[in-house]
Amino acid sequence: MRNLIVLLFATLLFASCSNVGFTNPQPEFLEPLTEIPEKFQGVYVVPEFDKKYIVSNLTIADDSINNGKLVVKSWGNYLFINELTDDYYHLIVGKAVKFLNHETLSVHFINLDSNQTHLFNIVGTEKGGEYSSDVTYFLDDVNRNQFQTLLNNSKKLDVIRIE
Repeated sequence: MRNLIVLLFATLLFASCSNVGFTNPQPEFLEPLTEIPEKFQGVYVVPEFDKKYIVSNLTIADDSINNGKLVVKSWGNYLFINELTDDYYHLIVGKAVKFLNHETLSVHFINLDSNQTHLFNIVGTEKGGEYSSDVTYFLDDVNRNQFQTLLNNSKKLDVIRIE
């Protein structure tokens, strides 16, 4: 579970893995945490990025969750890290599944396929870099079913907890 948080933070740092921004912290139906649950705390490594992240009860990689820039929410095996950039939140989702003594940790990047745009309230778009055809979609009023659709179509990256 602790690897989830690290993986989530790694996702925040690499928001280019996601093509969705939100007007409000996600999921909207959950309240923000004032403290990160102990099950998500620890030291994590994201092999893909060769980075180490420390998650404590109030910080993720030395960034306070109560600083107005990070909004953290939790739901079952998921930890949602929303990072405010300009006027929009970028979301990183950590997932921890524990069965007996085995724990599987992953980070999920939210992506919206152009075939699904009609399902969402898109309040803006932004083209990628100068030579990129990628589009970032900015969403508002995401309900529970829409959020579940985004979560089901997310890109997954595995994480390792070292402490």
